Amino acid sequence: MNPTNCSNLRLMAPVCVLLCSLVIVLLLRAGTALEDSGVSVLETQQPQPVSFAADQGAGALVGLNPPLVETTADDESEQELPRDFGKPNPLPLPSSMSVPAFEELLFEFLNKREYALNLGWLADKALRDTGPYINGKYYGTHPAVRIYYSPGIIQWLVDGRQGTIPDGEMIVKEQYLPPAIRHAGKSEEELNSDMLSWTIMIKDSAGSQDGWFWGNPAKDQCVVDNHQFPFDHPLTGFGHYCVRCHGSTQSPNIESPSSPKNEFTFAALRNIEGFPGEPIIFRVDDSWRREVAEQARLAEKAKNEGKLVALVEDHDSHPKCTQTEPPPRLPLVLN
Repeated sequence: MNPTNCSNLRLMAPVCVLLCSLVIVLLLRAGTALEDSGVSVLETQQPQPVSFAADQGAGALVGLNPPLVETTADDESEQELPRDFGKPNPLPLPSSMSVPAFEELLFEFLNKREYALNLGWLADKALRDTGPYINGKYYGTHPAVRIYYSPGIIQWLVDGRQGTIPDGEMIVKEQYLPPAIRHAGKSEEELNSDMLSWTIMIKDSAGSQDGWFWGNPAKDQCVVDNHQFPFDHPLTGFGHYCVRCHGSTQSPNIESPSSPKNEFTFAALRNIEGFPGEPIIFRVDDSWRREVAEQARLAEKAKNEGKLVALVEDHDSHPKCTQTEPPPRLPLVLN
């Protein structure tokens, strides 16, 4: 090697060391500044669910990807939590009357949205998914939901899920076509128009081992007689198929999910407006946009042809208010 080059390298070595040290110091200072500000660079890159605008009322939906500031313990301790959990559930206990008689009261209660409009029950922070939406297929256990909680449910959650939920308390899931992102920006009136159905839970420990009355009525549902053709599965009742999933829950300090003291609900304060924490988020790709585009194309085609088209598939688990006529019976022939 040329002696001159070696000499130059020896002279440059201290300069390189000094520059590297300066870069390290600057990086450390930048990291300290981020920590002091409470902002997490990684957190700001995470996708956010549809959220409600506090200044537009409980049902207003806003943008999907607002910057997220990391919540610290001090922030949570300083956050003012809700104190008014709303008015009690006015419905009688389901076990106090026949199912059809109770359904008359329940369906009117739901169709008028009493829980939201008159009772002031607390609701989720967002219209949210219950599973991923990938390649045009939804994997949720429910459709997109917005859940309302009666006062006793909120109190039980605030108390750390200890003890038992009083009879008469209720959870109301409003259900919408998934994924939730398709409803971003809709007004409360538009959301109410697009709502498809409810699933409900009413605590009634006298009715069954699990202690809950379950239901899945469609919007504008009326009472139907399931003992007539086509003999649909009951819309509401005790011991419904809902326990297939809800039976996997286990309240704190309960030895077994089969215990009568287990409350069979996945409810969590992190999902509810006014309480700290971020709701659970599932992966949703853009394949739903192709579905929307196809629906728009079909609607335009039908309009041009003077036809009507149903853009939302009818759910056959909801018996119709107008009963289907049974097939004609063949005459009985005795040999």
